[in-house]
Amino acid sequence: AEAAIPLVHLSTDYVFDGSGSRPWQPDDPTGPLNVYGHSKSAGETLLRAAQGPHVILRCSWVMSPHG
Repeated sequence: AEAAIPLVHLSTDYVFDGSGSRPWQPDDPTGPLNVYGHSKSAGETLLRAAQGPHVILRCSWVMSPHG
C-alpha cells in the first residue's frame, strides 16, 4: 500500500452464506459458513485495511470438464 502498487485479489462467493434469491452485490454483508469462506473474507478485510490500490474479484465457480 505504501508503494501504491495495485493488487488484484481473487476471492469467492463463499464469503456469503448462500441465502437470498438475487445475485450478490459487492457491498452485500458477508457471512461465510466454512473455513474456506472465512479465510477469503479475512483476506478481503486485510486488503481493504491496507488502503492501497486494489480490486477484489469474487468468482462463483470455476469451469471444468466435470461440472
